[in-house]
Formats: sequence, C-alpha cells, structure tokens
Amino acid sequence: MEGLAQLWNAADGVGRGTAVLLLAMSIAAWALIVWKTWLLRRAAADLARALPAFWDAPSRADARARLQALDRERLLLPLLAAAAGATREGLASSSGSSSGSSGSSGSSSCPPPPPPAPGSSHLLGPQSSSSSGPRDHWSPREQQ
Repeated sequence: MEGLAQLWNAADGVGRGTAVLLLAMSIAAWALIVWKTWLLRRAAADLARALPAFWDAPSRADARARLQALDRERLLLPLLAAAAGATREGLASSSGSSSGSSGSSGSSSCPPPPPPAPGSSHLLGPQSSSSSGPRDHWSPREQQ
C-alpha cells in the first residue's frame, strides 16, 4: 500500500482524477457483471419453468398467458411476439401474396431459413413429415 500512497502523493490533479475515474469505472463494470449474471440466472430458471407450460397450453392465448405469468424478467414475451410475427410473415408469403416486386416490401433482406429435416426437432414445435417449411404448433385459423 505504500507504493499506492507514494503514487497518489506524487500525482497531480489529472493523475488523481484519472485514478478515481478508473476506480469508479471498475466498480461500475463489476456491478454490471454481477447484475447481469443474476438476471441471466433468473431468466434461465424462468425459461426452464415456462417452456413446458407454454407447449402444454391448449391454445396460443393460453400459452401467452402462461408465459407471461412465469416470465419475471419480461424476456420471453418479446421472443414470442417475434416468433409469431415471423410465422405470420411466412404464412403470408406462402399464400401467394407476392406482387412481383423486387423484394423491397419493408421486410428484412435475409433469406428464409431452410425447412427442418422430417422428424427433426424444431424451435416452433413438432413437425409433420409432409411439411415443406416451418409451421406453428397451432392452426393458421387461430392466428387471424
């Protein structure tokens, strides 16, 4: 500690200000690391409870309600909204609603993902072997 005291006594205002700023930023960084670690552990626990409840729901509305009840950090609901939006866009594009435009309809320019292999596990739920692309767990009529 004697070396730090000598350094502090020998430093001018800029050196002392820099040392204080570095100490404050270090404390803030460690506080952020601890907080995010705690947040991610809670989210992982929520996900472990919410995922089975979500897939066991009889309808999309019930699944959303169950997910909302178990999502303390409100991290899973935006993912559900994004997946539902992507599913609706996929259904709209597969229904022949293309008007011959050059693809500048306001959506992203990323190509759609390849369809999963028959019988493989997929993020949106069980797939039938006759499916030509990702399908939602619920029927398309419920999405409207």
